[in-house]
Amino acid sequence: MKHPILNRMLGWSFMAAIAVSYVIVIGPIQLYLILRKRKRDLAYVGHYYFNIVFRIFRVQLQVEGRENIPQGQSFVVLSNHQSFIDIGCLISVICPLAFLAKIELFKTPFFGNSLRFMGCIPVDRGNREANEALPGIMQGRIRDEHYNYCIFPEGTRSVSGELLPFKNGIFRMVKDAPVPVLPVTLIGSGKVMPKKGLSLYPGKIRLVIHPVILPAHIEAWTVHQLRDQVRDTIASKLLN
Repeated sequence: MKHPILNRMLGWSFMAAIAVSYVIVIGPIQLYLILRKRKRDLAYVGHYYFNIVFRIFRVQLQVEGRENIPQGQSFVVLSNHQSFIDIGCLISVICPLAFLAKIELFKTPFFGNSLRFMGCIPVDRGNREANEALPGIMQGRIRDEHYNYCIFPEGTRSVSGELLPFKNGIFRMVKDAPVPVLPVTLIGSGKVMPKKGLSLYPGKIRLVIHPVILPAHIEAWTVHQLRDQVRDTIASKLLN
């Protein structure tokens, strides 16, 4: 369904639904979880929430490879990035999951607090020195608190849907962890909610979960070899 005015209205309605439900539902739940010292459970709220919202707005998520999600151990998801709704797609399938996200999102009233509460880590793309502590923070939370993290190696959303160059620093962090890596390919999210403008086009999004890459393989590869392996894996489904 493509109608500029209607699709723009759907986009604004989608964002409004997130904002309103946050104030009415998620905010109080977050307060409850803070008082009960169960901050990681907020990720499960997002998990169920996005499953409901996607149904309401007729966003159909087709998932392949659920059996590849590691059980009983922490891991890092590396995914391509096309749209604002990529986070919702991922957390609706893989949970619990925290993110490395641009620092501007953490400055958003209320929403920024939720990101911190979930264990997300801010990344300042304009200040390399400010990011030097990121590997240690992420590794500590994976090792000591058993977090799962998602990182978008492109660093930003792709307008065309084609893969952008991957950032080497992300793969240095992964090699130093060490922790299993779960490559994921998102297909079609950029068409459902494009980066430019604020429009929503109801339709299908494919989420392909590839076989996990074990630490033994990661340790044997150089940073560039690991980067190229992950990029080739993610790209393999974009070409189909």
